Amino acid sequence: MWRSIRIALIVLLRCTPLVTAEQTGGFGQRGGVHDRPPRRGADDDHRIRRGELLRVVLYDVAGPDTETSRDCRVDDEGNITLPLVKPVRAAGRTIVDVEKAIQRAYRDEKLIEEVALRVELVKPTTRPAGKNR
Repeated sequence: MWRSIRIALIVLLRCTPLVTAEQTGGFGQRGGVHDRPPRRGADDDHRIRRGELLRVVLYDVAGPDTETSRDCRVDDEGNITLPLVKPVRAAGRTIVDVEKAIQRAYRDEKLIEEVALRVELVKPTTRPAGKNR
């Protein structure tokens, strides 16, 4: 069953080619799950806005030492859409908050108990923050 769910996630994510940890410089492993990659400090306090482009990177979903990613634009309602889960609120939250919300969404749907992931800000908006929340 888990294999079917993982395959469905990969197909639905319209994933970029799978990349091994060795190809990306690797992240340590702990109990079969990647450690959180080092975070860049610049985006830590940034509040996500409508229209911004985020990249969601999931680790070990397709198999050991693999990354699966999808670019998601924050819609006009402030949400991002990911496969098999309800829209996830992103606008007004920090990157870390969005990561936690995605983990919770997959856990609540009973799809993946603990997913290792990273969210990156790919393209910030230039609109004032007050109009984007």
